[in-house]
Amino acid sequence: METFLCLIKELCLPIGIVALLFHYYWSDKSAKDCFSISKYFIIISIALEVWGYDKELFPQFFKTDIYNLTFLLATSLAFYVWLLLSIKWFTTENLPSCRFCVQALLLLFCYNKLITSNNIAITAIALLLIIILQYMLLRFSQDNEEFHNISGRYAASIGVFVILIGAAVWILYPQHLEYTQVSQILVNLSAPEKLIIASGLVLVFMFMLGVAPLHFWLSDTIGPSILPVSAYFGFVPLAAIWGMFIKINTILLPDLLPQLEKVYILCAIVSLVIGAIGVNTTRNLRKIFSSSSIYNAGIILLIFSPFNTQAVTNGTFYLLIYIIGITGIYGLFYGLKSNGEYLSNLNTMHGFFKSRPLLALILFVLSCSLMMIVPFPGFLSLWNLLTSNMAENKVLLSCIVMLCTVVLIPAFMHVCRAIFFTDKSTNFDRVDYSVYEVVLLSVGILIFIMLYPNKVYDGINAVLFYGE
Repeated sequence: METFLCLIKELCLPIGIVALLFHYYWSDKSAKDCFSISKYFIIISIALEVWGYDKELFPQFFKTDIYNLTFLLATSLAFYVWLLLSIKWFTTENLPSCRFCVQALLLLFCYNKLITSNNIAITAIALLLIIILQYMLLRFSQDNEEFHNISGRYAASIGVFVILIGAAVWILYPQHLEYTQVSQILVNLSAPEKLIIASGLVLVFMFMLGVAPLHFWLSDTIGPSILPVSAYFGFVPLAAIWGMFIKINTILLPDLLPQLEKVYILCAIVSLVIGAIGVNTTRNLRKIFSSSSIYNAGIILLIFSPFNTQAVTNGTFYLLIYIIGITGIYGLFYGLKSNGEYLSNLNTMHGFFKSRPLLALILFVLSCSLMMIVPFPGFLSLWNLLTSNMAENKVLLSCIVMLCTVVLIPAFMHVCRAIFFTDKSTNFDRVDYSVYEVVLLSVGILIFIMLYPNKVYDGINAVLFYGE
């Protein structure tokens, strides 16, 4: 009986895909029904994962401990929120949603396998499938020449990573490919072989996270994409990718961390500079937050870079704050609508506070948290980063972080001026209740973190290092 339930746990999302296809071909093509089916199967999948977190059909390939379960649940919840919001766009545009929902469940299935993978070959396969599915999602977004160019560059990047990851697996094969075995094998490899393996594993994650100089696709994509695709790349995969990035560095590459730390710090600084400048070069709200994502990727990478116990806990603490904040931001984007059209340019949002005061105030709170302004929760991570840098005599690095944070302020002031201090020029549509649910929940969690930071910090530390 237990084996059967484990099989159902593994096949839950594929069964959901079959149900979607059955509904599409043998029933009506209602967008709402497809989203409802997808959400039901995600909920069932979450329940089964919690029930069987320590049970696997193939323990030689997959492992679901407390750490993996936490990031798996965070990713599943992000997909649920994404689908909850995306239905608004499809019903407004009156478009079929079956293909979109099938891709969503396929992506979630691949992310589940990625998070629980305990074998580098499985990790490589899951990564490549995810990148390909994300490329298909990009092609779903638009059909103009600009997006053909963007998707072409993304496809070229896929080719490079196929070669790098394939080379890493080929070097290790036919030796044991389990994570713990790989870390021991790496010690005896030559320097060029170590470089190839580290490049194949590290660069693909930095690319997916939008860390400079591999950020080009993220800044090109989020602004002009349709809102559901923009929201996906904005917040949905962050927990899964960062969770895997931590595992890769702490389990697979611990002997290379002294060298990798220097690379991470350099990439983080470049991300900070590019992100801080980028937010001030556009009036498009989505592009502002896409540049902010590059900046925050730099901050998170900088916090994580030593990958010791304290750094991992501090980084995860800020990662939690960032994911909650950016999820609320994208939820707010679904409330910025006039005459059935979703707005993104600041010039069309004049007087938003006078029409939707609650949402305007929430946008202000979330933005302050993402900018790490006192007394919002994001500042706690900035303070930890600065104090740790000063303790290690990294004065120049602390100055760069502070300077880039200050550079963000003009963009923040432009947003506040457009929303709070201008006359109303747009008639905004009624905001759906699900938008209020997402943004209020985001603010509520951030307030809880602000009031009880030590409890949250201790809880994160207990999850990350459970049993150690």
